[in-house]
Amino acid sequence: MCANKLIFDTSALIEMYDGSQKGAAAMKLFLADDSSPFVAVISIAEFASRLKRKAKEPEAQLSIISESAEVLPMTHEIALRAGLLHAQLRAKNDSISLADCIIMAHAEEIGATVVTTDRHFSLFKNSILL
Repeated sequence: MCANKLIFDTSALIEMYDGSQKGAAAMKLFLADDSSPFVAVISIAEFASRLKRKAKEPEAQLSIISESAEVLPMTHEIALRAGLLHAQLRAKNDSISLADCIIMAHAEEIGATVVTTDRHFSLFKNSILL
């Protein structure tokens, strides 16, 4: 496994799908030879919802993601860690989502950096804000 572990937030997946400039930067990181890409299962759900709301069929895109990145499942430990982190961070930013905290908890657990366009992740020390 590569040393550079990166977990891609839903916002980065959306930008990659849309083919934006931020998406191109995310894709470069996603495909880099020295990176090991991860995606939290919550991001799969969020991405599927977004595609369906845009009248797109998500199965093909989600299949590509699942084949190219390791999808991290929700576990009891991640749920607990995310819930505690959410309670802590809501004191600093009352609009941070539980989904973002789940992604942060995964990143902490595996020692990864979060790749995102979401400014909420500025509260998390190991993030790349595109």
